[in-house]
Amino acid sequence: MHRLLKRQIKKTLGSTFDFDSIDEKIQDLLNIVSDVYDDFDDQRRMSEHIITVSSDELRNSNAQLKKLLDERSESLENKTIENKEIINLLHQYKVAIDQSLIVSRTDKSGIITYVNERFCKTSGYSEKELIGSPHNIVRDPYNSKELYKNIWETITNKKIWTGTFSNRKKNGDIYYVNSTIIPLLDPEGNIQEYMGLRDEITTQIEYQKKLKSQTQRIHTIFNSQENITLIIEPSDGIIDVNNRFFETFGYNNLDEYKKKVKCLCHLFEEKEQLDPKNNFGLKWYEQFLSNPKQVHKVTYKDSNKNEYIFRISCKKILLDAKTHILATLVDITELEHAREKAVVAQKAKSIFLANMSHEIRTPLNAIIGFSDILALSKLEPEQKEYANIVSKSALSLLDIVDDVLDLSKIESGKLEINKDTFPVNTLMDHIIELFSIKAKEKKIRFIYDADPEVPYSIYTDSTRLRQVLSNLLSNAIKFTPEYGYVIYSMKLIEKNKNKATIEFRVQDSGIGISKEQQAVIFEPFLQADTGISRNYGGTGLGLSICKEIIQLLDSKIKVQSQMNKGSTFYFTLEVDIKQGENEVSHHYEHLNFAMSDIKDDKEHLKINIQNYLEKIGSVYEFSKVGSNENFDYLFCFEDDSLLENIQKFKVLNPNAKIVYVGNKKTISNFEIKDFIHHYLDLPIYGSKVFNIISDSTIIEEEKQIDTIKTSDKVNTSKKHLLVAEDNPNNQKLIEILIHKLDMKCTIANNGQEAVNEYSNNKYDLILMDINMPILDGVSATKKILKMQKENNSYKVPIIALTANTIEGDKEKYIFAGMDDYLAKPIIFDKFKAMIEHYTKEDFVDDKLNSIKEEDSPLFSIQNTMNQLNLDEETSLMLLENFFLTINDDILILEEKIKNNLHNEVYQQAHYIKGSCLNLALNELASILEKIEQKAQTKEDTFEESEKLIKTLQQVKKTCNI
Repeated sequence: MHRLLKRQIKKTLGSTFDFDSIDEKIQDLLNIVSDVYDDFDDQRRMSEHIITVSSDELRNSNAQLKKLLDERSESLENKTIENKEIINLLHQYKVAIDQSLIVSRTDKSGIITYVNERFCKTSGYSEKELIGSPHNIVRDPYNSKELYKNIWETITNKKIWTGTFSNRKKNGDIYYVNSTIIPLLDPEGNIQEYMGLRDEITTQIEYQKKLKSQTQRIHTIFNSQENITLIIEPSDGIIDVNNRFFETFGYNNLDEYKKKVKCLCHLFEEKEQLDPKNNFGLKWYEQFLSNPKQVHKVTYKDSNKNEYIFRISCKKILLDAKTHILATLVDITELEHAREKAVVAQKAKSIFLANMSHEIRTPLNAIIGFSDILALSKLEPEQKEYANIVSKSALSLLDIVDDVLDLSKIESGKLEINKDTFPVNTLMDHIIELFSIKAKEKKIRFIYDADPEVPYSIYTDSTRLRQVLSNLLSNAIKFTPEYGYVIYSMKLIEKNKNKATIEFRVQDSGIGISKEQQAVIFEPFLQADTGISRNYGGTGLGLSICKEIIQLLDSKIKVQSQMNKGSTFYFTLEVDIKQGENEVSHHYEHLNFAMSDIKDDKEHLKINIQNYLEKIGSVYEFSKVGSNENFDYLFCFEDDSLLENIQKFKVLNPNAKIVYVGNKKTISNFEIKDFIHHYLDLPIYGSKVFNIISDSTIIEEEKQIDTIKTSDKVNTSKKHLLVAEDNPNNQKLIEILIHKLDMKCTIANNGQEAVNEYSNNKYDLILMDINMPILDGVSATKKILKMQKENNSYKVPIIALTANTIEGDKEKYIFAGMDDYLAKPIIFDKFKAMIEHYTKEDFVDDKLNSIKEEDSPLFSIQNTMNQLNLDEETSLMLLENFFLTINDDILILEEKIKNNLHNEVYQQAHYIKGSCLNLALNELASILEKIEQKAQTKEDTFEESEKLIKTLQQVKKTCNI
């Protein structure tokens, strides 16, 4: 046995192995192996011999072999590096695909052999559940068989299939994928397996479904609208319309419309705003976009001549990031017809109210006038009382008529707010003074509590504010029983540089209002209780009108009340305040006032009086001052030690005056009465206090002297008035009133007689009724004005004297050429003031033409003082108020001139002229009269406007304003 074989056996089986124990067959095998070992040794020896013999050749071959090996090694190394890069890149591709796509592989039979993690996460199946399962494990059973048939036919033909379909998760939910299925081929081009790459798009599909549903919904709404809707692209015209368009205009589709109609305007009547003559073309909508606030209407007539009226509006919208126009045509045919009927009805209502007002005011004029005259005549006290009752009853009826007219204005939206600047305390004093008499008649304790911090002048509608407060105070006094109280307070809530918020509050101890009644008390014609009208009177209109007025002033009136405990009505107003305007000071030397103590001043009487007195002097507590102080007045209140205090005060101040705050009847001690000079009873307000300081008796005497002087000035000329009036009672009344002013009058029974009288005689003033037979007042005025122009006749002021008080009447009469307006029934004080104003020498218009700049100064404050019979300080205040608004008035006038609005130019010039004449600004009035004349003759050039501005500046300079 070969030694190497024997050594290997011992190494394997152990050195003590017994070869004799080997099986015979194994022994034969080992011999064969031993022979192989021997043959190998022979060959090795042969090879060694050959190597030895040819070593040179081998060295050469070895060198060549090494070179080849190095080249192959270098090539292999380069290839290996390249393969590593490719493998790395392929790995990254796989990672990217696995992270972004759903990946699976199947064999040729569709059995899954590989899935990535995303496949498992999306489907809800584990990898173990998927591998070895057919791919239809995720198939959506609701997909059509044709889909899968198409997929299979494509990929078995070695083509790639792409498409979108739904799959089903393990939990039954459906998800959507964009799928690419690729057949993978072996080198011979045979299909080896299939790979699927899928991208889940469930969110996108759901969004598309919602978008489609929303689009369908919008399209349904778009086509279901009653209004006609058009979408216009500026360069292409109308690009879409709804079904209502086709139903209305009779076209089958948009193409048919575009072939037959060049412009939408051709569908409508030429008289309307879409006039085809304007040649708007594709951009017909521009006229509506340029004026969106205006209501634009168009009229269409169909083939049956049925008329339809549309309101058309246009607005710009963004579609696909491009500007488009959305046009809407709303059918307002029925609304327009209803509006026309309402206009007719409203006109009829206005005519009815005007006639009713005229018919009621005409007899009221005679009733009030004659009852006042009767009360002033020599009658027994009882008879005078009867005459006063008649007058008051007639005035109550007049208030009802005015309330009905105000309600009519509210319903028609014609109740206007006209704001002005005014001293608020002066207005309050007038209101309190008016109602103090009614309160005293009912023995009601009427208290006025004014906050001294309220600004002196405010800017709001003084007339409407007076109307609201008067109504609230009237109600409070009406519904408060005898010996009750009414408290009216005015309080500053907030104030800044230009604005102030003021609370107005009226509180009473009257019958009260229940919660249920408070809900309806502001409705027209409704009162808190049906018995109220029967027990207290009234129409139930007052609070309704108050509510509307306060709303127009941007606020709200509120009420707090309890039955049988009283009511409180209150509201706040935000008003403008005029900076730098202070209360007009009273012309007194500095005064010292002493005030005694008051037991219980819960009504703030003492502090209110103190606030008034501190404006004109110094105020001290009498109980706290020494014996060296000198006082001009002592204001004292009801007190057990009143007599003692007065006596002590008089010893130290023998010339001082005593003012008792309270009702004279509460003092029973005649000794006390002997000391008292003045009584200051409730309600207490500024002018009442100041009149006491000024000694009201002397003031009244001075007023009478001034009145006599003024009367003498008027009477010396014996003015002659022409009265055009058809009612005999009113003729007699006006004649009496004019004679009371020591003037003459001539009565004309109608407008034609008035024209004849004017042409034959000279008058200083014409009072012109409006509604008269034969020729009405407006027509008579126009004839007189025509005579003045054509015949160069003298000019005379004409005042409308009428019972017509509907909104716009005054403006209508002024525009007709009248100078002013006086409503019936005639109130003597207003009548007297207007007659005296228009019969002054410097008023008549023809006097204006004689004023020459070289003969008289441009303006003198003395003229204003003389004309108004006022002091210089008050006259300057009125001029300041005038100059506050004149610039705005002139700007309005210039705008009217610029637009050739002759009628409005006349009205505005006439309006400004009236203000100028009132203040004796005659030069300005003369210029404005020329503008009036040019406006009446429809001239186009108004060079006077420039002169007006220059003259105004000169007047301002003269006044140092």
